[in-house]
Amino acid sequence: MGFVADVNEVKWLVGSQVDDARRVMREVDSCYLMRILDHLFAQGGAMHGIGKRAQKICDQARAVIAQQQIAQPLRAGANQPYDVFDIYNIAPPQQGDDPYAPAKAQIRRLATINIYNGDTLLSPLAIGDFSSAFADMLGALPGQNANPAPNAHLTELKTLLGSLQDPVAFNRLTNRSRVFRRNIFEQGPDVGLVNWYLPPEDVLGAMDRMLGYYETADISGSTTDALGALAMLSTTVENPHFMQIGTADQIRHSIVEMINNGRAFASFATIVAQQHHSLPESMMAINLIPPVALHQQANQNAIDRFYSPYLTNSDFAAFAAIYTDWKAARASTLKISNIAPNVAYTLFVLQDVYQMPNKPELRHEVGLIVGLSLVGTARADNDLNPNIFGRNAYNAFVGGLNTPGPGPAPSLQRLSARILPGAAAAAPLINGAFNPLLAGRAADVRTAVTKGMMLPPGVLQNAANYVELIEPFVGSPIYGVVQTVAAA
Repeated sequence: MGFVADVNEVKWLVGSQVDDARRVMREVDSCYLMRILDHLFAQGGAMHGIGKRAQKICDQARAVIAQQQIAQPLRAGANQPYDVFDIYNIAPPQQGDDPYAPAKAQIRRLATINIYNGDTLLSPLAIGDFSSAFADMLGALPGQNANPAPNAHLTELKTLLGSLQDPVAFNRLTNRSRVFRRNIFEQGPDVGLVNWYLPPEDVLGAMDRMLGYYETADISGSTTDALGALAMLSTTVENPHFMQIGTADQIRHSIVEMINNGRAFASFATIVAQQHHSLPESMMAINLIPPVALHQQANQNAIDRFYSPYLTNSDFAAFAAIYTDWKAARASTLKISNIAPNVAYTLFVLQDVYQMPNKPELRHEVGLIVGLSLVGTARADNDLNPNIFGRNAYNAFVGGLNTPGPGPAPSLQRLSARILPGAAAAAPLINGAFNPLLAGRAADVRTAVTKGMMLPPGVLQNAANYVELIEPFVGSPIYGVVQTVAAA
């Protein structure tokens, strides 16, 4: 099961058209993510209670800093519960650094956040600020060798958050090879898009680029952290005397529920809108959560959907109308004239400035917009198919990056041959042959690829379709070649 591409309706893009499509897609995505967040957390929304609980926690952070008594203190652990904000009152050592200083800094950060005025949501972005600060407070706790050692209940929550990250996808020595590039003298926002450079061999960086997204900060640990933090709040029980975070198993069950009912969008909406991470970086982080981390067993506590940047998910009852409008708006901004129902219009970039071997120029970028229809009508076909944007798609990118081939670096043309079937029998994304004609853009596309990738003259002079266009990058090493000077 997977997608069928309407190869007769493929729209080829060249030069500035590619970046225009990237830009409008990002703007539309950000707009509708904010609409979803506002809908979930506004008064009467499905997550309004969780948001109000987050506001109470921020109020408690302000109280502990002001050395005031906390009403309904937040507690962790059923047996011998621990007041979470007692962290702030742990005395620093007489000599040396305070091992709790990083966690205390996050409490001070929580104290700056205001989510609601009464029942009125002040800013959807504050939800992301809270989730980040709360998760970072737990993540910043010292190890058991600290004096005093952190409370066991808090350590369990910290361990749970870490378990949500796939160990291979988050391996900084291999798959997550991002490089910090921000300079303290640079002027610009402190966001992933500015701070990080993703090398050509980085898996999510390559995925971002091919799927028409701006690479930002690699696979998103911030997303899994925020998901865990929101799940903790969803399990929290309040009484007149305290607020009690649920057990680890209750939190795991809540994570599964949030993924299945769509409320997990709240874990990455602000992250994507503020350009800390891209949509693929956040969605893949959720799709790769190890089943063992959630104690999933057959037919019990199981995740029954994948999240897809192609916007192919269905049944999000909490915000179904907004999600439908989002898909239509994306198709419209990509200038699809005849928008068909139940079709996902997706941008694929086959050539960008990051892969060009000599003189990168935007005018040589090449992309195409493809209409994808899902095979089958069952919910499992639409939402659970791992080929769509799960482990199989991730591993297909890994395979493309690991396969020796011609040229100085993995090209998006070559990676696309791993994701789209071309003349092959099968591929992770599309069922059936994918070989659209270059049609009316043939001359422009051939020129852009030839010049951008330094192909010898004439290699593509007869190329009339996708397979012939990418053949030099999949087959013989005839691209990226520096030519010799003419004999004297």
